[in-house]
Amino acid sequence: EEVLSRVKSDERGRFGIGDVSAGEGYVLKAVAASLPERTLTGIEVQDGKVSQLGKIWLGRPTRLVGRVLDPLGRGVSGAVVQVHAGGRGWAEMMSNMVELFEHLDTEPEPLAKTLTDRDGTFEIEEIEPGSYTVIARAAGHGQGVRETVVTASAPPDVEIRLVPARTVRGIVLEGKNTPLPGARIAVLTSNDPLAFLYGRRFTESGPDGRFAIDVASGGQQLMVLATAAGFPTYMEMVPPGSDEIRIVFERGCTVNIELLAMPDDTPVEGASIILAVSDATTFGQQEPGAVANGRTDAQGRVRLVVPTGRIQGAFVSHPVRGGGM
Repeated sequence: EEVLSRVKSDERGRFGIGDVSAGEGYVLKAVAASLPERTLTGIEVQDGKVSQLGKIWLGRPTRLVGRVLDPLGRGVSGAVVQVHAGGRGWAEMMSNMVELFEHLDTEPEPLAKTLTDRDGTFEIEEIEPGSYTVIARAAGHGQGVRETVVTASAPPDVEIRLVPARTVRGIVLEGKNTPLPGARIAVLTSNDPLAFLYGRRFTESGPDGRFAIDVASGGQQLMVLATAAGFPTYMEMVPPGSDEIRIVFERGCTVNIELLAMPDDTPVEGASIILAVSDATTFGQQEPGAVANGRTDAQGRVRLVVPTGRIQGAFVSHPVRGGGM
């Protein structure tokens, strides 16, 4: 394989690689004496921007152990425990906004997954050193989330406490009165920006269009997202205390977008575009809205289906040219 550049880390473990051409699919390997090498794949470099790779942990695989407790401190049997890459901040989430909106109805794939024993304990073998987000879920409870660091010297003992839950119910309709089965619904607490990454709770509408989902109890405002084939993504901010949600999908109209690069108006192929539409004066108010997304073709064009309303904003991202709003 071709090696484009070799550098050494300084006394603090920091490094930088200059003169890297914009593009995606780069691979980085970190090698140190007496330690297993670490490989990072799918690295994207944008023109004029610095790609922050965060911390790269070297060391031999170890174990992750812990216990899941209910709100009263009792062990929870059969809870689902998921391990995701940690250390992802708000800035990183914003940089991956397009990817997030393209997969709002899909739960992130964990690095590892297991179930708790009768007393709520769990153990995950062969996990590499690094920062992780550990999530625990069980029926009748709101999920628990813990950030932890795994080192080769000693496995961390992670305690995850679930929170009280309430059930939110609703119905999905096409137009005013037709129940829409098979719609994918995600609910999250809107006051937690990182909930976009791991805080979404998922369900689907039944044959009668109805659904029910457990969320953390309390007075938080909820964000409801829903997807159905042939419709733009539905989005609504639900006031605190609301336990009944009405989701109405409308086909609306088609918006044709053409993306050109300055100064010679060259068509931009492969750009991701997100379009936010609602009836509110400002997007994010407690009015239903929709988010449509797509990628430009060789002519720099994309066609998006959106409901009638005001275009509140557009977000554009390209693997080489960068992005903007």
